[in-house]
Amino acid sequence: MKTPYAGLDFAIVIVAAVLAPIGWPAGIVVYRAIVQLIPDTLRSYPVAAFMWASVATGLPLALLYDPDTTLAQTVLLPWLLGQLPATALAAGIYGVLEGWLAVDGSRDWWPMRPPAVTESVDFGLALDDLPMPGIFDVSPTPTVGERTPLLRDPDGRTKP
Repeated sequence: MKTPYAGLDFAIVIVAAVLAPIGWPAGIVVYRAIVQLIPDTLRSYPVAAFMWASVATGLPLALLYDPDTTLAQTVLLPWLLGQLPATALAAGIYGVLEGWLAVDGSRDWWPMRPPAVTESVDFGLALDDLPMPGIFDVSPTPTVGERTPLLRDPDGRTKP
């Protein structure tokens, strides 16, 4: 520890290792599992989702905590329940440290890969299906293989 910043980093690591010895490694495992889904299922790492998940899972613990007289219920139970928010927080912090905030979509809740572009959409209707038969004056279609041109009368209608 030659600089004050190195000493501060060391202190942060020691405090995190003491407060979240289960949540920190679990956050690394979650981070690596989610990164494996990119680019097939996800288009980027969901940093915002993990940060807000740590708030959503940690806030009820802080609001509903009622200390008791025993050491286990005063210290150990909240410490053990705090490992879940620590897991989500560690996964989010590793996403920030690995630079995922620079990737488009990392601030989305769950940045799914957009669907592939399709050439055409099948609505289940064929070209010969008329929406309202009988309204339009339609000439009969010639039989297949007929090579003679259609004869038209002076009104522009085809003659049979």
